[in-house]
Amino acid sequence: SDVALAIFPAVLVLNIIFDGKNISEENTPRLLRWIPKIGLIRWGFEGLCVNEFDQLTFDTKGPRRGPVAKFGSEALDRFGLGTN
Repeated sequence: SDVALAIFPAVLVLNIIFDGKNISEENTPRLLRWIPKIGLIRWGFEGLCVNEFDQLTFDTKGPRRGPVAKFGSEALDRFGLGTN
């Protein structure tokens, strides 16, 4: 258990840094490109977003600033989380 407690902070920091939001996959060093693919934080966030926004329809009536997504799939595509 001491080894697990010693390794956990380093693994957590790597997952947070390389989750695709702080450092994009294109800018990730070549030796560390496998980290975003196994990141628990990234997959958890993407799963929650897809669960929340998939097959959702937004009310687009009224004054809005900026581009407005009418469907949840459009909102997911804007963040690169499209289900297509």
